[in-house]
Amino acid sequence: MRKKNNDIKESFFKQMEKELNSFVDKKTGLVRDKYLKKIKCPLCFEKKEHKFLFIKNGLRFVRCRKCGFVFVNPRFKEEIILNGYKDKNLNKSNRVWKDVLLDKKQYDFNTKSYTFLLKKLRNIKLGEKEKILDIGCSIGHFMEVANNFGYITEGIELESEAREIALDKNFVVYDKKLEDINFPEKSFDNVALLGLIEHLPNPVDFMKEVNKILPKGGAVLFNGIPNINSMVSMILRDRARMFNGRNHLGYYNINTLKYLLDKTGFTLKYFNTYVSGVDSLINYFQFMEPFDKLDTNFINKKLLKKILKNEKILNNFLEEFDLGYKIRAIAIKKRNI
Repeated sequence: MRKKNNDIKESFFKQMEKELNSFVDKKTGLVRDKYLKKIKCPLCFEKKEHKFLFIKNGLRFVRCRKCGFVFVNPRFKEEIILNGYKDKNLNKSNRVWKDVLLDKKQYDFNTKSYTFLLKKLRNIKLGEKEKILDIGCSIGHFMEVANNFGYITEGIELESEAREIALDKNFVVYDKKLEDINFPEKSFDNVALLGLIEHLPNPVDFMKEVNKILPKGGAVLFNGIPNINSMVSMILRDRARMFNGRNHLGYYNINTLKYLLDKTGFTLKYFNTYVSGVDSLINYFQFMEPFDKLDTNFINKKLLKKILKNEKILNNFLEEFDLGYKIRAIAIKKRNI
């Protein structure tokens, strides 16, 4: 019998923590310098004006005073980041995440999310036989949904076990980074970046590569970007699970996402946030682990009843003010870079 979704997620986060701890100097509590390098702001390239926020998993999280982007600095060297996806001794957590994606509850949730996004794309631009490149396609779930909408799909995936699952579904899946494949200009009509942009060490260079393979008017789909301005992250702060520093290197909100897109030749056509995270906050308000299974034993029952009764109103409020835990968006290429 497959573990419940929460159990699999817990296995993932425990494995991730174990892998991160292997880089930490026990004397200082910080990741050893030999694994790290100091960087400029990944969005605006400001060198020095970075405000320290907190330390987590032995890594320092900072905010750029110029553009507002939050990122890890110093961060892991790029070969270590890449090995986290390709080296079987270092990427067990990513292989566990594959099991999370295959769990029925998560699979159904993602199907709804992908369907929602593809319907929005269809409203923005027509073209059932258009080609989509899904970068970081994992097990090929989005490509399945996109095929059902009439799109032709190809994918890129560095993690071998997830890639094999996608290949078994008869998809074309590349095992190299986008910049190493050398697609001709205008090879695709659309690009999907689903839960990917926050993982990239050099998002500006990456989006310039995306720009090259799209025609003017081509679309980029974003889904599952952790929203640093979400209600959950603003309350939990460094305890929010989005902050790990190895897989998630940069932390976006609507303004920093727009900044990245404008800098690389795109304009934002659609944006919203989703996933309330209320269960995590209810746990946290009771001095419990936020991301454990929901427990209501120690919360004021009148307050709980009020929250549950007005859940729809709360969700509308979060959506109106872009306070959901995840970001989804569609951008259109407006110029060549």
